Amino acid sequence: MADVVGKNGKIDGVFAAQVLLGEDLFFFNDGEIVFDGSHHIIRGIQINGEKINEIPGLLENAQALAMGLADCMMTVEQNEKLFCPISEIDDELKPFIYDENLTGITLMHLFAWHLLKIVEGDSMGDALEAVGKESVSKHDFTIVGDTRVLNGIPDSHKLIDELIHSLLRYNDDDREISVNYIGMRNFDV
Repeated sequence: MADVVGKNGKIDGVFAAQVLLGEDLFFFNDGEIVFDGSHHIIRGIQINGEKINEIPGLLENAQALAMGLADCMMTVEQNEKLFCPISEIDDELKPFIYDENLTGITLMHLFAWHLLKIVEGDSMGDALEAVGKESVSKHDFTIVGDTRVLNGIPDSHKLIDELIHSLLRYNDDDREISVNYIGMRNFDV
């Protein structure tokens, strides 16, 4: 599981969102993400027992991965640019952010709800070109976002762009990036 480490030795921030949360390797029980009045904090994290045998090395590295994920999320939480008051969030999204203000942790946690998916590189652009979509611009990342998120959070693209930058900065990566957005609707949640 060496590919999970960023260039500074910490867990890769994008991997944490994309795989650890987005592919349901780890999850949070009720009460394990709580709002303290100004920020969210993590009180616990769970490994998905159904995934243990699917991913080589997951069980052996579970504690390090869980600690890395929690550290990444707590670091992202400190970015005040990821804050949005609950009063500005669409009612349909409020349960997914624990009926509290949107912060770095709850924005990142939307990957676990399958309301956001991050695709690195141009695989999404290549796929769109393959089905005849013209003028697909090349991007470093593509966000496939539930339209409830993209439309229900003010300046959602700006916030998600900042989240990706925060995940990169977690690994001391300050490069400029471009992000493509594709809206969809997840009817499972």
